[in-house]
Amino acid sequence: MQRRFRRLAPLALAASLGCQDYNFSPVAHCLIQPGTERVTLSDISTADVLFVVDDSGSMGGKQVKLSESFAAFVANLQAANVARVAANLVPIDFHVAITTTSLFVIWPTNSTCSAACAGAVGSQVCCDVDSQQPLLVPRDCAADADCAGIAGGTFTCQTTCTGLAGESACCDAAGTPGLVPQPCPVVGGACGSLQKHYQFTRGFQGCTAGATPSPCATGYTCTAGCEGLSGSYCCSGGIAQTTLSCVPGVATEGALYPSGDFVRAGANPRVLHFDKGLFCTWDPTTGACTGSGVDQAAIDALIAEFQQNVLVGTCGSGEEQPLQAARLAVEKALRLNGLSQPADVLPSDWPHANSKLVVVLLTDEDDCSSPEDPSTGIIMTFPPALDACVADGLLPAAQQRRYPVQQYADFFAGLSRPFAGGFIASMAANDCADASCQPATCLDTTCQPPPGVDPATFDPSLECGGQTPSVRLYDTAQSFQGRGADTVLGSICDPGTTAAPGFSDALGRVAEVVKQPAGLQIPTVPASAQLVILRIVTPSGATRKTCVGPAPATLTEAQAIAQSYDWWFTDGSGTNVNPTGPSQYIYINQATLSCTANPGETYSADYLGLVPASGCSATDPAGQGKIDCQQALGGNVSDWTCAVAPGATRGTCLCGTATP
Repeated sequence: MQRRFRRLAPLALAASLGCQDYNFSPVAHCLIQPGTERVTLSDISTADVLFVVDDSGSMGGKQVKLSESFAAFVANLQAANVARVAANLVPIDFHVAITTTSLFVIWPTNSTCSAACAGAVGSQVCCDVDSQQPLLVPRDCAADADCAGIAGGTFTCQTTCTGLAGESACCDAAGTPGLVPQPCPVVGGACGSLQKHYQFTRGFQGCTAGATPSPCATGYTCTAGCEGLSGSYCCSGGIAQTTLSCVPGVATEGALYPSGDFVRAGANPRVLHFDKGLFCTWDPTTGACTGSGVDQAAIDALIAEFQQNVLVGTCGSGEEQPLQAARLAVEKALRLNGLSQPADVLPSDWPHANSKLVVVLLTDEDDCSSPEDPSTGIIMTFPPALDACVADGLLPAAQQRRYPVQQYADFFAGLSRPFAGGFIASMAANDCADASCQPATCLDTTCQPPPGVDPATFDPSLECGGQTPSVRLYDTAQSFQGRGADTVLGSICDPGTTAAPGFSDALGRVAEVVKQPAGLQIPTVPASAQLVILRIVTPSGATRKTCVGPAPATLTEAQAIAQSYDWWFTDGSGTNVNPTGPSQYIYINQATLSCTANPGETYSADYLGLVPASGCSATDPAGQGKIDCQQALGGNVSDWTCAVAPGATRGTCLCGTATP
């Protein structure tokens, strides 16, 4: 299991200390450091979780797998909470919302950007290459004044224009949109047609003669050659039965794509609250558990609502934008840039103050996040063997239209709250582990048709695997990790097992990052393990507990646990948590939970850091350590001693022959 360490960001350090507590004082030609550095981090026991689910045509079965896996995610956190309550700790509460990858789609047209379009001389507009007439589009607006000057009638700013429900556009009293030439930025550039609404696709109901039950509606029979179609279809009076070619899920035909709005099935809540009171007898006046007990019925009801909400359907945009959808969802929840979630989502619903934000993306394609503009966004043309999003990634960086993935890592890292990312996408291995994922297409050969899909027309090669490599999502995960965020990578092709259906393994690892980290990462290496104190401090500033440690570097993890040490230093790898000499990584014993902070409490690590921060060579008897000190801090070589603590690989510079 991957052990995580909470890293103290530089800004958080500056806020808690004001400045580095290094008080150097000159002594002859050398310096001494009498100060102590204190690292204080607020404990967090609340997580806000956002699932961003691909709702394009190939995702029906994968949404079912996510639905099947959610109970395992909750069970993991429930078991952790039962253990916390037994240890007289406050349980973790978590709050779950869902949005989809649908923002818009830009379809190709026969137009390019021109400064000499016959129908709009003097303007730079999208122009049909054959007719030389401008491409006409509805005019966006914020107020009636924006609709002045449109030819053909009197127009006002409305949100109920025909075909544009929910958008602010100029239309007349009959609801007809006012059309104007589409402006464009670069002469010669391609122009597309921007669509932001669900448009359901329809086909004919196929069938097999004698099948029970029959897929045909009342009055229709399975007939070969109906309407001249090749094969057998449900037919009545020579007319084939039409059927949706996609599953609506949470969608309504003609409605706006979610564009980051939280979605739900029917009248279910948009945010599902797994509150602390589900895991113990909770007293809200004191903010503490007064007894044990789990409200399993309420938990099961929330799981069922998630399983309904997450079946978002397959009628969404084929221009999947999970990264931009995640960003818009958070911006709307935080009411940033004038955005907001639907009215039934209160600002207090999601996210919560002092919470950890966990975003989980589920898609079988690569991310296509680009500007919502018919000229500068990705136009969904289909080069041979590629789609437009994949083709964009093959262009030189300066020509690519998709937003750089670094901006998403910067956005989430800049929210001033702990953050984690989960990616269940087109990764290489079905049992994709964090350290081994590489982006590639894949196929789950155990995949079954989702609800509403005729098994006779079900094509596993189209619906049971990754459609294109999730290169950008893999790169985003690396950017998140580079900013200190917890990251989980899983494969969209993971077949699951009977014991762990669907994506249970990946969601189990997501549950681990929802929990508190197993340790702390301090800014510098301590000069000596014996000079480090780890405490838990109450909001009033009192020390509630001084944790027992560190465990000596001579012990194993099992021995340190058996000898009741609360904490020790490790190598920071996350996989090997045997005690080491002084390092930046403090592992907190998870077996006893006796050194675990409650909400509002803080961890305080008090220690004397190496001088200089990189230390000095352990070969001081040969003189190299003294030389390191003199080169870093000045004076003469003879002014210094490099003192090396037991188990340490680097020493600290001390004046003369002093010892730590």
